[in-house]
Amino acid sequence: MTERTARGAPSSDPSHADGRALFRRGLAALQTGAVDEALKELEAAYDQAVSQRDRLLEAEALVELARALKTRGTLDQAVLCLERAVEASKAAAAPRVQAEAHFLDAELRRKLGDPTRARHRLEDASRLFDEAYAAARAAKDSETALEIAERARLVRDQILGASPAAGTTVERGRAADNARREESQRIRQRAVLETLYETSRRLVEERDPDRVVASVLDGAIEATGAERGFVLLSPDEGAEPDAQSAEDERRRDLPGGLRVAAARNFDRAEVRRPEFKVSRTVIERALASGKPVVVRDASIDAQLAEHSSVIEHKLRSIACAPIRSQRPSGVHGVLYLDNRFGEGAFAEGDLPALAAFAAHAGVAVENARLHAQAARERRALEKARARAEDLAQRLEVELTRTGDELGKVRARLDETQSALALRSGMGDIVGRSHAMQSVYKLLEKLKESDVPALVRGESGTGKELVARAIHFEGHRKNGPYVSENCAAIPETLLESTLFGHEPGAFTGAVKRQAGLFELASGGTLFLDEIGELTPSCQAKLLRVLEERKVRRIGGSDAIAVDVRIICATNRDREAMVKDGELREDLWFRLNVVQVRLPPLRERRDDIPILLEKFLEKNAAQARPGAGPPSLSPEALRALLNYSWPGNVRELENEVKRILALKGDRIGPDDLSPEIHAGASAGAGLPRASAPGEDAAPITLDEAERRAVLAALKIARGNKARAAEILAIPRTSLYHKLRHHRIADDELS
Repeated sequence: MTERTARGAPSSDPSHADGRALFRRGLAALQTGAVDEALKELEAAYDQAVSQRDRLLEAEALVELARALKTRGTLDQAVLCLERAVEASKAAAAPRVQAEAHFLDAELRRKLGDPTRARHRLEDASRLFDEAYAAARAAKDSETALEIAERARLVRDQILGASPAAGTTVERGRAADNARREESQRIRQRAVLETLYETSRRLVEERDPDRVVASVLDGAIEATGAERGFVLLSPDEGAEPDAQSAEDERRRDLPGGLRVAAARNFDRAEVRRPEFKVSRTVIERALASGKPVVVRDASIDAQLAEHSSVIEHKLRSIACAPIRSQRPSGVHGVLYLDNRFGEGAFAEGDLPALAAFAAHAGVAVENARLHAQAARERRALEKARARAEDLAQRLEVELTRTGDELGKVRARLDETQSALALRSGMGDIVGRSHAMQSVYKLLEKLKESDVPALVRGESGTGKELVARAIHFEGHRKNGPYVSENCAAIPETLLESTLFGHEPGAFTGAVKRQAGLFELASGGTLFLDEIGELTPSCQAKLLRVLEERKVRRIGGSDAIAVDVRIICATNRDREAMVKDGELREDLWFRLNVVQVRLPPLRERRDDIPILLEKFLEKNAAQARPGAGPPSLSPEALRALLNYSWPGNVRELENEVKRILALKGDRIGPDDLSPEIHAGASAGAGLPRASAPGEDAAPITLDEAERRAVLAALKIARGNKARAAEILAIPRTSLYHKLRHHRIADDELS
């Protein structure tokens, strides 16, 4: 397998795939000139390769990191990256990557004034490119072989064009190298001092501890040429807890109880999980000695080479300086710098500058912490003063209130809660029962949407009233409302009624006729008894719902319609689908939201309210000039105990019959025979007056009050039992107690 094949082969390891993806993004960023982004992505790819021990990806990432560093002019760090890349490519048996590292290293050596080493690197690159070319030819990878041949030609051209300096001896070369190193050290020391001065100048007015630490750390990285930097400090005991403090228990314990205050790369990007990327041994050594520590190559240091942090994170050059406070209780910690790409990144001559940086960091951080503590105390004092003033004002208000005023407030609150506790209706729908409250809540949410709705309930429960409430209470109230009972339309006219027809579409079609969908466009179309549609109409209705367009019978143009569909049925869906009377896909398309209307027998406590409404509604027409008649408690009990198979419609018809035949007072004998036969006995309501007793007519409200009192007396004050006697929920009973102002002393 050639090197190109190995690099292009897919990997089942997701971590490897992530590292390769990071490498590709970094390479793309470098090619577009986004050097900072490229450095971040390539460094992440390098970290991934090291953690997965992928030496090939490690070598490739290091070569491209060196190329990016060369672009920024950081030639020394680029050379260190290439030295590590050569090691990794050797371990990965990747001669082409090794050749690229030597080729780029030769260019950097020339820029650094070392032509002899540059020529040696070119010769090594030429030899390795030849090896890679032979391997590609053996693997019959002609494309890779051509690419390698072109790179080898460039190397040979540079070798032929380079000429060694005449008369150069080994001793003169060594002298020149020493001179360059001394000059480089002087330049570096001068840069360190300049950076320290500039950092000190910026921190004179700085008061934020985090910004102080970041500035000191950035200055140290810039001055020493470190790859990464860490500031580890003792915790600020007075600081306000942050989101990170909750995770302290799961963090790695660091020497001296230190915590990472800042961790940044040379490009000022944050280092993730920094507490696991530093050497405990080096930190302990610096804290114990009280002096800066420099490690030229941790991988060969007798005390460090076997440590897990050195092995896992490939640590090489390390510098660590202690941070000491002048006060025993003050801040303490370390300034920690490292470079993973080569040995000797820090020299003994850097120790004075590191010590100065660390001392300055201690003073600056301690001053910033003192200022922050003073600010916190000032804020706490201001909050305490504000709370004290607020408490004093509230106490004064509370003391001025009297017991009578508190009682009035409570009474008004009770009245308000009673009024708002239950809703009495919506549109033309009437009812305060628990079952109807659930219906109202659903309709409130449904009225502002356009999704299809299906209303289910027994005949006479008021399904069309629900459709009208959704339309006239919602945002389509200004549009048309069209209602149709599908069972009332002849089968031959069903499609024409719904979708319209063109002249001549069938016998008798003499003019164009718009269908219900067109008439309801912009509003709501209510279709009752949807299960009565023919299979053909069901298929067309499904298409209209999906496309929101209709086509008249005999027409060819599709007409766009904007209609909100509400359907109703009182039949069982499973039976209709099983019998083939209703398409299942149409059912699911219509049944987006389902509204179930409870039968009247499940909401008996709404019967008095419905009676009052129907009596007022029909009295003017049945009894001109006279008011609604009164209802005796016995008649109310019979009406409450009847099962009402026809639901609300049957109740209204009974009221119309009574108004048409009876006078000012309605007794039990005035009701229909069906109600007498179907009413259950012993419901706990007041019985008929005994002979000779006062039988003056009463209002419906008074009849309900008497019924509640009678039930409570039979139940001996047990409200749960009284609710069972009245066949209403316990919450409805509590509402009626508040409504009729029935106190506990009336129950004795």
